[in-house]
Amino acid sequence: MKIKKLTKQQKIDVTKGASPYLIAFVISTVIGLILYKAKNIMPFGDQSILCMDLWGQYFPMYVQNAEADSIQDMLYSWNGAFGYNNWAQNAYYCNSIFWLIFKFLPVGKLVAALNWISLLKISFSSVSCLAFLKFKIKEKSPVLIAGAVSYSLCAYMLAFFSQCMWTDSLIYVPLLLIGLERMLRDKKPLMYTLMLALTIISSFYIGFAVCIFLVFYFICLAVPMINIYHSKESKIRIGGFKMLGGSILRFAIFSLLAGAISAAVIFPIGKAIGNTLASDMAAPSTISWYADMTAYLQQLLPGKPLSLGYSGANVATTILVFIMAPIYLFNNGIKISERIVNTLLICFLFASLNCNVLDYMWHGFHFPNQLPGRWSFLISLMLIYLCCAGVARIKQLHPIGAIIGLICGTALIVYVCKGHGTQPKSELDTKYIVILVISAILILAASVLAYIAKRSEKKISAAENPTAETPENAEVSEKNNNKKKESGKNKKNKENSDKNKKKTENPVDIPKLKKLVSIANTAALCCLTIVSAIQIYDSGSNFVNVSQREIEGMPTAEGVNYAKTVARNVEVAGEWTSGDDDFYRTISHSGFTFNPSMLGDSHGMGYYSSTMQGSVFELLRFLGNRVYAENVSTIYNPTSPVQNGLFGIKYVIDYNHNFGYYTPNSELVYESQEANIWENPTSLPIAYAVAESINDWHVTDEIRAIENQNNLLNAVCGRYVNAFTKLECTNFVYENITLQESPNWNTNYFITTDGSQPAVLNYTYTIPSDGDYYLEHNFRAGTITATWDENEKDVPVGGERSDYLGKFSAGTVLSINVTVEDVSIGCCGLNVYSFDETAWQGAYDQLKNQQLNIEEFNTTSIKGSLHKESDGLVMATIAQDGGWKAYCDGEKLDTIVVADTFMAFEVPAGDHEIELKYSVPGLSVGIIVSLAGIIVLILLAFPDLWKKYLPKNNKNAS
Repeated sequence: MKIKKLTKQQKIDVTKGASPYLIAFVISTVIGLILYKAKNIMPFGDQSILCMDLWGQYFPMYVQNAEADSIQDMLYSWNGAFGYNNWAQNAYYCNSIFWLIFKFLPVGKLVAALNWISLLKISFSSVSCLAFLKFKIKEKSPVLIAGAVSYSLCAYMLAFFSQCMWTDSLIYVPLLLIGLERMLRDKKPLMYTLMLALTIISSFYIGFAVCIFLVFYFICLAVPMINIYHSKESKIRIGGFKMLGGSILRFAIFSLLAGAISAAVIFPIGKAIGNTLASDMAAPSTISWYADMTAYLQQLLPGKPLSLGYSGANVATTILVFIMAPIYLFNNGIKISERIVNTLLICFLFASLNCNVLDYMWHGFHFPNQLPGRWSFLISLMLIYLCCAGVARIKQLHPIGAIIGLICGTALIVYVCKGHGTQPKSELDTKYIVILVISAILILAASVLAYIAKRSEKKISAAENPTAETPENAEVSEKNNNKKKESGKNKKNKENSDKNKKKTENPVDIPKLKKLVSIANTAALCCLTIVSAIQIYDSGSNFVNVSQREIEGMPTAEGVNYAKTVARNVEVAGEWTSGDDDFYRTISHSGFTFNPSMLGDSHGMGYYSSTMQGSVFELLRFLGNRVYAENVSTIYNPTSPVQNGLFGIKYVIDYNHNFGYYTPNSELVYESQEANIWENPTSLPIAYAVAESINDWHVTDEIRAIENQNNLLNAVCGRYVNAFTKLECTNFVYENITLQESPNWNTNYFITTDGSQPAVLNYTYTIPSDGDYYLEHNFRAGTITATWDENEKDVPVGGERSDYLGKFSAGTVLSINVTVEDVSIGCCGLNVYSFDETAWQGAYDQLKNQQLNIEEFNTTSIKGSLHKESDGLVMATIAQDGGWKAYCDGEKLDTIVVADTFMAFEVPAGDHEIELKYSVPGLSVGIIVSLAGIIVLILLAFPDLWKKYLPKNNKNAS
């Protein structure tokens, strides 16, 4: 089979005619502005979309990159945990071209800019979808504009409006699919290759899902290439394999080229993901289904709440998909093979939402901890295409096909609303029933009118060209030629000739027929225009109404205050951050976000990113720091002098003006209305000599925060320092529980006796001497309240396992009450420690005597001098991800990992110049592969650039 290229008359150039694109852009923008107005989002109020993870996680990353002064800042960052691969993090979150505008705006304007950029993404996705629909359907119809608007207002866009790194793909994928088909049909691969590379680079995570989708979409394009026909010998043959083979080859080559061009992102992020805990997640061993499929089909209904948990997927576009998509199956103007494969693709995509194995595959071979169906916009795009393809080709839609499609659509929506199995019934509001009925009548009317116009056009053509073959006769002739039955063909030709003679004998009123055609076409267009208007109203109203839900709607936050907070943090932190000739860490209290240091480039410890190194997460959790999102985040607990000292925390920016109540040994060095600044006098530098015993210290899964910090300090110093001393509990009583005690806190738990009553545990301590006291605990739920004299303090329960209780006088009776409700079985355990400042000071003095004195610092290079009294280990509190190297007096050193996280290296006795250098793992090779990919693409996409330099054969040569 040979695919014929479309003629100029058949083509609709997607680059010509700006009016439809402008209309789609304006409509989507206006609806977006209506949403902003309804939610009081700036400039209509003081609210912003900057909330939840966008504020706590992503926006600080955008600010950090906007404030970056060098290429090194894009490669690595010290603004979280113990430093991290910023290049890999950007591949997940920050590579959108939209964030380039942040580089040109003052910090105080970034919040407002974020709102406008997100609004533009809605508008641009409408434009790109319209381009795709026009390219695929080759019709001029208002239905295409309505479809494009519905796509831009899909539930996915609304649900993940604050997941800004994912919504770029809603713009790119329609253009990517255009590029794919142009490559296969016209052998023009440039658009496909570049759009695929851009999709991967802008968000590696979503790009992975898009690559999987492309494989299945290519299959849908490839299947119709297989052709079954009759040979000259009247035998059935199967052809098209040559074209299919060429298409497979082009798809493979240029997909790999797109991957090669993206290698500078793919290689580093691949290595970084290998360091995360998600990389160890086991694949499901058996296939299981989350729910009845009706649950996912009901997500297509209007008014459904946004799904940010595992209650469903965000796939809704418009209620009209229930009647328009089935019509696609019965439109004879579309190849039956195309209809079958596209329908199977939709079914497979829906099954992927519900099947654990497929869900695991689509999400990069791991299960997300929340926000399911992160690729579900692909379902919305395909549904919109089916709806538009079936209805926009109204001239090829026979009224009987329209009736059957509408009947099937009605049955489908009744079935979906009714529910199935354990899925409850879903009521459909009367408004939507009216919308469906009116739209169905209009679509049927349009198909009838289009059919009348088509029949009239045939009569006009037959009357104006009486000797010409009608389309029906041409088709009959072609079949007869294939069968090679000469006698039968002659008989048919004679019959056709007789028919034509009869037509010429009966005069046709051509002007009347032309008028009828014009009226019928105009009426059909009016019907479809009304349907399109109804669809836009349905999509727009649902988009705005669902956003208003208090729960499972679109959240907002106080944008004006956030803008002030960002500007303040950047200004204040900038004054207390280490410079070019020193390095130390500065943390914020309170952090306001989970990535506070990124706002002010302050080299802090709080960190939240899916690219978080697994060993870093486990170490910080092991030491009692709070975990917000499992495996990917930590909120640093600044109350321990031991942690602060070992990890080089020199300053605490106290925005709440109360940090003095949280730690014993910090000194207030600056006061202002914006913030107080506390200095840690026992802060160690980024590298210092440690004992060999650190090699034997490892992180385990038993979290005893204070005890683990004690053991780490002992291992670093090579002796028993024990800066924390555990107190004996003078009295321990409990109610309504049975204890199952164990020396291992992971198996130390209680069982509630009466489930209707809370479990109660009470610990009593008598303070032995004046000093500072800390608490560690093993409770995962409930409330912990410490009381003494007339004072009371609530201790956090959950991710944070330790807390500073305060200063106590000798003889004080400390009572700690734990109450746990609605838990039948739970972990337990609680200890109180005194802090020995003298012991800690002795340990600090020991370690600082052989510390790295930093002389020069930039993001990826640290230089300094070090005096070593004897041969031994130097530990740097840098998370070793494979990119850090150490040099002593210019000679490269072998490095090891200690404490399961930190880089360490042997340094001989004496005075030395030490240099630490970082290179992004995989980046160098990735850049080489990317450059090679670009060169190969240019050679293949523009053969005229190099063919003229090839030697030509000389015909006159002897």
